[in-house]
Amino acid sequence: MPHVSYQHNPRSIADDPLYVAAGSAPYTRSDTPVSFRVFPNGTSSFGSDLLTSNESIARRVAETREWLGRMREEVREAKRKCKAEEKSASLLCSVLRASSALMTERAKGRRSSRGRARQFRFALYSFLDGTPFLTPQALCRYNTALAEMLSDDHLELIRRHVFNYDEEAFANLLYADEVAESLERRAPYGGGELVPEFVQRFNETSRRALERLFAAPGGLADATINAAHRVPIVADDVENVAVHGE
Repeated sequence: MPHVSYQHNPRSIADDPLYVAAGSAPYTRSDTPVSFRVFPNGTSSFGSDLLTSNESIARRVAETREWLGRMREEVREAKRKCKAEEKSASLLCSVLRASSALMTERAKGRRSSRGRARQFRFALYSFLDGTPFLTPQALCRYNTALAEMLSDDHLELIRRHVFNYDEEAFANLLYADEVAESLERRAPYGGGELVPEFVQRFNETSRRALERLFAAPGGLADATINAAHRVPIVADDVENVAVHGE
């Protein structure tokens, strides 16, 4: 068999149509400092004397510092966003935990003297973490126990950022005395009656206060949620939960 030899003809990169089309354009990234950008042939965007020019070196240092500053700001922004998402998730978990324990576990198995299951009238929500309670007495016990676990600095943050130093408003949501007094003056609850207006107002005020607490600085939301996890849930007074006029 005759021997066939192949002659290797090296191909110049300049023959590559892709290189020709993009050969004059430097490779850049939007987040890369200008002094770091290079052309495809390896030369810098400032010429061959980049490393020997004091002016070019100073410019490169300045651009690098500016770029690092932008990167640090992006990292800080990402951390702030992550912390906000963690707080939101933690707050949601706290509310769901308490709601599940109170509204579902106790909704079954409670029976009156006539054997019928008791029904809930309404719920009162804590402004500290959104936990619902069926009586103002249970809400007061929970709020005061949670507040005692907070530091003086965190209580000061609540007074300042949540209530703007309105001590009367603070006490009303903390102890729910006005709701308790209004309930004592009311006629027995009827099965088809809507939630009383004073309860709706109380819960709406609690909701707005909870939003301000969540937005307050100083780690107040995290401290409150951590304290809430250590507060035992005390059962409501069953007689106040039952539907009257059975």
